[in-house]
Amino acid sequence: MKFRTPRLEVKEESYLRETIKLCHPKMLFIIVCLTSIGHLLSPNPLNIERYLLGTAGVILGVLAAYRINEIADKTSSKNITTYEHRLIGGLFMAGAVFIGSYLAGTYAMWIYYLAMIAVVMLIIYNLLSTPWIHNRIFYSIIWGFVPLVFSGMLQSLNPIPTPSMVIFGIWACFISVSTLWHWGPTTCGRLETCSKAKGKPNNHLCHSPTLRCKDRVIMPREINNHMKVLIGLNDIQIFIITMAVAAWRLGAQ
Repeated sequence: MKFRTPRLEVKEESYLRETIKLCHPKMLFIIVCLTSIGHLLSPNPLNIERYLLGTAGVILGVLAAYRINEIADKTSSKNITTYEHRLIGGLFMAGAVFIGSYLAGTYAMWIYYLAMIAVVMLIIYNLLSTPWIHNRIFYSIIWGFVPLVFSGMLQSLNPIPTPSMVIFGIWACFISVSTLWHWGPTTCGRLETCSKAKGKPNNHLCHSPTLRCKDRVIMPREINNHMKVLIGLNDIQIFIITMAVAAWRLGAQ
C-alpha cells in the first residue's frame, strides 16, 4: 500500500458538477431522513403539507449553510465566485425563512421562532471559527438534533417535543458526527483553494478527531475507496431505519 502524491491543484470540472458537489448530496440525504423520522414520530396523523413544506425548508436552510460555509472555506471550483455563493446562499436562506413564515402564519406563530433559531444556529456555526461554537457538539445539534426534533414539533404542532423525539434526537447527534468523520479518511484534492490549507498540507484537523490535513492529502487509494463504500453503506442504513420507522408508524395507525 503506497501513499498518494498530494494533489495541490483543484481538478477542473463542469459548473454543474461543482454545483452538485456543493449540495453534499450524501449528507443532505441523511438530513432529509432525520427530518422524515421527526415527522413520523409525531403522535398526530401525518399532515402532508407540513411534512413537504417543513422538509423543503430544511433542505433550503442546509443548502444555504453549505454556501455560507464555502465563502469561508473556499474548497470548491475557482469558477464559482464568492459573489455567487453569497447570492445563491441568500436566496436559499430567504426561501427557508419564507416557508417558516408561511407555516407560522398558517398554524402557529411559535413555528416562526423555531425556524429563526435554526437559521441563526446555521449562520453562526458557519461564520464563527471560535471553538466555543465551531465544535463537534454544536455541529451534532445543528445537523442531527435540530432537523429531527424541530420537525417532530412542527408535525405535532406542539412546542414541547415528546420523549421519543428527544431520544431519537440524541441518536441523530451521533449519526451526524459519525457521518462527518466517515469523510476523514478520504483523500482531499482541494489544497489550492482551501482557506485553511493555503496551498500547503498542515496540521489542521479535517473531518476527523485525529486525521490532519497533511494526512488526508496522502491517503492511500485503498483506504480512500474503502471509506467511500462505508459512506454509501451509512446512507443505506439510515434509509432503512427511516423506512422501519415509517412502517411502524403506518402499522400503528
